[in-house]
Amino acid sequence: MNCKNTNKSIWSLVSGSVLQTNPGVLETELKSWKPVLAAGLATYKPNTEESVKVFNAEKTVPESWKRFVCKVGRTLSLDESLCWDLICSYLSTEFRGTQDSLKLLVQDEQKRKPLILDIWQFYRAERLYLLQTVKHILSAGSQENVLDVLGSVFENNEQTLKSIVAQLSSVIKERSPVKEELGTSLGGTCRHAWLHFHLREIMELLQILLIALHTREFQFSDVQTITQLFLEFGFGTKLQFRNELDDKHSELVRSVGYLSVSILVYMIQLPSSNHVSEHNIWSKPENVSTVERLISGIGNHPSHSPALLAWALTSYIARGAKVLSKSSRMGEVAIQNRVLKTLELILVADFMNHPLVADIIHRQVYRLVSDLLTVFDPTSLGLQTEIDALAVLLLKHRSVAGDFWKLDEDAGLSLYFQETLANFPRDFQPLVECMTSLSSASPSSSQRIVSTLSNLEVYTERVDEITSRIGRTRDGCLELLEDRYPYAFTKTVFIPANTKGELTDNGNVRWRVNVNGWQILLAECGELSVQLSAGEEQVRAESLKRVTKLSGLVSAILTSTPSMLSKLEDLTCVLGRLCIGFCQVSHPPLLLLAGITRTFSAILRIDTHASQAVELLKSSGLLPHFSLSHSLLEKSSSSLVPGVVGFLLAGEETVRGEYPLLLAFLNLLKEFGESDIEAGILFLCREVLPSFSNWRYQIPGQREQILVLCLTILLQYINTNPAGANVISRENGVCGSLLLLASTGDRTIQALLENQECWESGRGTDFCTIVYTSLCILDRLLKNFPENMLSGPVGRALRAPPSGPQPHLLLTLAHYSYFFHDPSVATAGISLLRYIAGAVARANSNISMLACLGSSAVSVRDLLLTRLESPLEDIRLKISIIDLLSECVNSQPGMVQLLLDINIHLSVVEGLASSTDSSKIVGEGCLSPVLELLAQCKDKTGENWQKLHLSILRLIYNLWDSGSLLATRFLKDAQGFWVNLCWPIYTSGLNSDQRLNKVKGFVLRILAHEIYTWKGKVTSELSKVLEKICHEKTGCLESWCQGEDQQSKTNAEKSLVEFEAEHDEMFLISSWKIFLLVLSKDCPVSISPACCRLTYLATVQELVRVLQLDPIPANLSVLLAETGAVLMKRWNTKCTDNMEALCKLISGLLDVLCSAWSSLHPRARQSILAIALSTLKASQFKLETDQEAGILVSWMNPVLRILRLVFSDVEECLVARDITAEKLVTPELVLALLQSLITRFDEDKIWLSELHSEATLQLLLSAAGGCCRHKAAPSFVQRILELLVEIAVSRGGAAALLIHNLAQEIWLPLSDVAGLVEWTGVGLVGLELTGTLLRTARTQALQTAITATALLSDKLVADLMKPRSDLTGLAGAASAARFVALLSKYISTWRSEHSASLQLIIRCCCSLLHYSTALLMRPTLLASILKVSSGVGNEEDTLRCRRVSSASCSEVEVELVPPEAASAHAHLTDISLSCLSLLISLSPDLTGLLTGDAMLDPDRWEILLSLSFSSPTLEEEQTGLMSYGTLIALANTCVRSLTRDRSPSPARSSTGRSKLSMDYPEAKGLSMVLERSLVLLLSQSILTLSHSQLSPRENQLLRRELGAELGSITDTWRRFQTRGGKSPGLHRGTRSPAPPSSPQPGGKQQEDQFMRFLANLVGNLFK
Repeated sequence: MNCKNTNKSIWSLVSGSVLQTNPGVLETELKSWKPVLAAGLATYKPNTEESVKVFNAEKTVPESWKRFVCKVGRTLSLDESLCWDLICSYLSTEFRGTQDSLKLLVQDEQKRKPLILDIWQFYRAERLYLLQTVKHILSAGSQENVLDVLGSVFENNEQTLKSIVAQLSSVIKERSPVKEELGTSLGGTCRHAWLHFHLREIMELLQILLIALHTREFQFSDVQTITQLFLEFGFGTKLQFRNELDDKHSELVRSVGYLSVSILVYMIQLPSSNHVSEHNIWSKPENVSTVERLISGIGNHPSHSPALLAWALTSYIARGAKVLSKSSRMGEVAIQNRVLKTLELILVADFMNHPLVADIIHRQVYRLVSDLLTVFDPTSLGLQTEIDALAVLLLKHRSVAGDFWKLDEDAGLSLYFQETLANFPRDFQPLVECMTSLSSASPSSSQRIVSTLSNLEVYTERVDEITSRIGRTRDGCLELLEDRYPYAFTKTVFIPANTKGELTDNGNVRWRVNVNGWQILLAECGELSVQLSAGEEQVRAESLKRVTKLSGLVSAILTSTPSMLSKLEDLTCVLGRLCIGFCQVSHPPLLLLAGITRTFSAILRIDTHASQAVELLKSSGLLPHFSLSHSLLEKSSSSLVPGVVGFLLAGEETVRGEYPLLLAFLNLLKEFGESDIEAGILFLCREVLPSFSNWRYQIPGQREQILVLCLTILLQYINTNPAGANVISRENGVCGSLLLLASTGDRTIQALLENQECWESGRGTDFCTIVYTSLCILDRLLKNFPENMLSGPVGRALRAPPSGPQPHLLLTLAHYSYFFHDPSVATAGISLLRYIAGAVARANSNISMLACLGSSAVSVRDLLLTRLESPLEDIRLKISIIDLLSECVNSQPGMVQLLLDINIHLSVVEGLASSTDSSKIVGEGCLSPVLELLAQCKDKTGENWQKLHLSILRLIYNLWDSGSLLATRFLKDAQGFWVNLCWPIYTSGLNSDQRLNKVKGFVLRILAHEIYTWKGKVTSELSKVLEKICHEKTGCLESWCQGEDQQSKTNAEKSLVEFEAEHDEMFLISSWKIFLLVLSKDCPVSISPACCRLTYLATVQELVRVLQLDPIPANLSVLLAETGAVLMKRWNTKCTDNMEALCKLISGLLDVLCSAWSSLHPRARQSILAIALSTLKASQFKLETDQEAGILVSWMNPVLRILRLVFSDVEECLVARDITAEKLVTPELVLALLQSLITRFDEDKIWLSELHSEATLQLLLSAAGGCCRHKAAPSFVQRILELLVEIAVSRGGAAALLIHNLAQEIWLPLSDVAGLVEWTGVGLVGLELTGTLLRTARTQALQTAITATALLSDKLVADLMKPRSDLTGLAGAASAARFVALLSKYISTWRSEHSASLQLIIRCCCSLLHYSTALLMRPTLLASILKVSSGVGNEEDTLRCRRVSSASCSEVEVELVPPEAASAHAHLTDISLSCLSLLISLSPDLTGLLTGDAMLDPDRWEILLSLSFSSPTLEEEQTGLMSYGTLIALANTCVRSLTRDRSPSPARSSTGRSKLSMDYPEAKGLSMVLERSLVLLLSQSILTLSHSQLSPRENQLLRRELGAELGSITDTWRRFQTRGGKSPGLHRGTRSPAPPSSPQPGGKQQEDQFMRFLANLVGNLFK
């Protein structure tokens, strides 16, 4: 179908209600409409037999449609080809069914009739929209670009007028629609609707005709033709269907008559006597005769009287009074028919809402009345009352008021005004009403009124009311003989003695005296106040009426001329006091309070902070307010007092059906601004909106007026007071009312628009505003308070199924997209759908929007797609559609599938879409138009295009964020997608435009998602884009964090706009952070070192700059610091090519960090410390060794100062008992940084001086001790001790530590926590510190070491014994054993200083050595135990652990050590070595034994081994001496492990057998254990054999067993060496001092010598 744009859409374009998208497309579209606009309704040609034949021969129309089109054509009386185009437009914009339902409707005879009627109504509406478009263009009310294109359509004046007249004639003669295709019932409905449309078309054409006559020259022939046409249909009284009219149609007929006679008056009226010869009627006598004949034949109907009067007055002006015989009779008839009343009705008719029509008619009525007043005296004609009413209406009009002040005072309405002014204040009301009208017309007119009233030359009063003495002068004038005070209570108004005056015929005296009229008005108010003070019953109705009128005057002046507020201040104060007084009476005057309220509305409109006025109103009791017993009570609806407004609303206004005070109150509430209006809002929510529809209304349109004001106030309140919106969201009554209004539906609004008497005003126009505002309010409430809304009426409406003919709420909202008259309504409806989707998602409510749309979902989708694709559509609507789709991506999969039309049968693998067929990824969905709009955004400017761009980017981001792989695949496959998407990135830095910042942020997040999802595998197009972004010449990465100082102000000083700008900038910077982190991890493109340097340096430099701000932006500092930390970790040495400069920069950063420490977020502190740590690590590869000290020394001072600050924070937490792991991260990072820094210095002098200057050692020791005493922060204490270990490695550091009382500061506090599980690691590091001090300082640290041993003996014992119960304690036991081995070198001092601890530890070491030997013998069992304890063991491992017994463990296992037991095996080897070292230190030296020196004092040595040769078992508890069997088993285990053949590893040759290489640490450790166990065996056996009291049998047993076992070991070793084994070298501890330059023994030769020595010794001693 060829779907041409409808007249409704072209009206939207021409009227300017649509924000145009493309000027070129708009111009092309408008040019295509020129012929249609020029022809007007003549475009719609009637159907004929010939048109039927032509249409049936048309091949472009499907045959299945032709019969239906012919039926519709007969009903519409329209050419079939035009009818086909009309049906196509109807189906594309109005039809709400599916293709299947349409097919059913067309084929079914009965169901076809409603469809034809609907098409007919669409056709009639299209005709009206066409006429409205023509009227709009003729009125020059369109946009400039529209007028440039369409202005030439009506350039030919003659042709234009003829066309309009022809159309009018055609419409007047139009036949009613054919009923045969509709049936009787629908035919009657159609006939009734046709009457309305028919009259509306006549009305529109008459307005067009009047505008055309006004804007273009017309000829006498036009006058004659138009007048003749009016006579033919009797100015609306001779229409063919006049007997069928109801009240509504009768009103339209009257309006037709008024408009017709107004056109006639316009054509015949003479501007002035100077234009007689130029006038196209009066220039020729025959023309005058013709027109006079025509006018005389129009009849004497009251509606025709303006034309009769106009001709009579024009004749008088043109020909004088001598030839008024016939025309004077016309004037008399007009007067008799109350022509002024008719003119008054014309001025208040609905068609006067059109500005140009109103201006034309107001001017002509003004001229008509002015001529009448110039020629006749209205009083003599009995027209005074009607003149008063007509003058009030006329003088309100701006152009009339302008003409009024230009005329002489002795002519026209000016003469009337002067006469009224002369009768003031006797005739009070007429003057005040005229002045009120003039004041409301324009500011200049208002100023003239103020000056006029300030200087009155006459004071008029009734003669019988004068109580002062008066007399007469010689010329007959009255003279005042004494001063007169007309108002008894005041002397501000007075008439001095000797004032002359005149007595008029009606008994009034006009005193010729200068009087200030404002003083008279003040006196009137004062008089009323005096009456009120005397009692409510003393108030006179006349005084009340006068003050009511003057309040209207004050309100009009202040509204037009705000600068007059200071001059009228006294009067407004008096009115305020009157308001307070009348609010206290039992029956407050409704109109007076309404007038005063309007006055205060004007005051607040001028100055929203007029505190005096606000306080006066609040104290009056007029307004709703809260009644609270004290200020702490909550302001709620339960304490709401409705005030006098509510009292009069319920008691008087609703009864009368008129609401002046309510309307005034609503206007006042609208002007309150940000004042406290919560009570007024609650009053609206509880008393007005829920019940307004049940009230009685006497004045048409007042219901809609009240509703518009209420909704406007609520929307304004929500926008200016977001927190106050919570009040509205909790009021179910107002939410229900809003929901009811929002559910009005587009068809209802459209019907109301079409049923109006004119386009400019009516219920339809009002309901456009009402529904739009209701939708906006619900939009805001759902956005800010979704929980409140979903728990109230809105939530119930969403969850309720459709009931009866009423569609579901969501379907009603979606159908607003069919409303083309005002795009803002459709936009608001779609926007509300968006926020409903968001609210449902946030509330986790299971509401499917797709299910709520039901069968209409496809048609809604098609229309949204059509409006999105249209180049002429309102951009705001496109934004709403895209936002709806974006919101549905994460919460409404059904709607996403509907709108995107994704092929769900496809799958995506590694970024590629695949399927079994050639189907498209996306069908007829919204993504294609979105891509087109995205491409256009690059070249478009303007705020709304920026909003559209942002909405598109948000949608695309949501698609990537939600993992919609098919949709993203479709987008990526589109040509130029990445280029169109990423162009904003190339603008460097942050932008002052918030939307552009958000756009760039979304682009970066999309790129990050794409890179992360596909692990850096990107398309070539995206790769080029990324290369451009990452190229150093573009400056994108370099300037990623540069922007304005949004946080240079405090939060209290920032405006809402500044907060939003800051949020958008943070969004962009955080997006850059995400992009950089993903880019640095997955590396889709290579980033040059230069770009890395620029990016990282920019980040750090910006971080330094930000940290120097006051206040420091918390979010920005955290973001920059974290980004810098990650980039340094990822890029490492690529971050700089000048490490010296970078180290200096980081040094400066640490200085700034120290200065800004208290203002920074903990995450920022931690990240900056991480940057320093990473930089320090990278500098190892970039700095020369001789440079390090000079460069890094500048770090020490800031790090130590930071350490002091950190420890202060820790101290505060300790005192507050608020130590958590999160709060210890920063202190531990500082300690790690200091430790790493210290390790980089070769000389301790460099850093020791800094430590001493800041008393850091004392600080560290105090912190560790304090935490131990509080039993808090074990990890923190452990980090401190690790730092102290590093310090103790150097001699200077150890000496500095030993100066302090370590026993009191470290060892004693540690002893208190040694038994706690979480402090286990701390104790081990404490022992390591003791050992390091002992290793470095040696004898100087011996006393400290022994003291630590004594204090921590329980800890040592626990650590040494823990492996027997839990193998996880092996590492701790190894560490403790190493310390014992180190201290054993000073065994004599230990024994003498603290022998108790020595004896205890000896027993523990013997037990531990026994257990370690048993486990070393069984590596497979060791692996099973470890598996079971860690929870990964299988059933075999469990059984193996359960079968452990002495019998099963008697033989040494020969398997290799399993991989899972390797670490435990190494610990056991280390433990064995350390325990043997202790036992050896307690035994005599082997050399001394052999030489006899050790036997000089044999009592000093102890027998450490028992005479037992059994192998150790796991069940056996070693409580006494170590046995020979344990040592022999240990030696055998070592020698067999060293000499055992091993299976080849996968890396080695597959042939042959390999041996354990002696170069491995494992072999070295076993070799040392073997050596020390043999040495201990020999030493103890020689000692035992020499001086032990053994029996001969035991002596023989010892010799035999040792000889056999040791001989076996030497034989095994000899065989191993014969096969080519290699001896292990000696092992040096990692923390022992560096080896000397001379080589140490430990090669193969020395090992062989030891074994030969052992073999000889065994042979001599034991065999």
